[in-house]
Amino acid sequence: MVLRHTPCGTTPRPGSSAPPAASPRHPRDITARTGPGYPARLLDAPVVRDRFTPGRTLGDAPADQA
Repeated sequence: MVLRHTPCGTTPRPGSSAPPAASPRHPRDITARTGPGYPARLLDAPVVRDRFTPGRTLGDAPADQA
């Protein structure tokens, strides 16, 4: 999985923090995409497509908890 901070377009690294001049990172500002190591055979599974839908952020509630 690859995470992206939408406002500035950067890819945060685990344990990193935003630079002092950068906007704060909130879950609603982070999107997740399948990364280069994601199994190709799973890419068309409905649950995978739903989870990695463009525009869906980590701050969005899962469908079963909405």
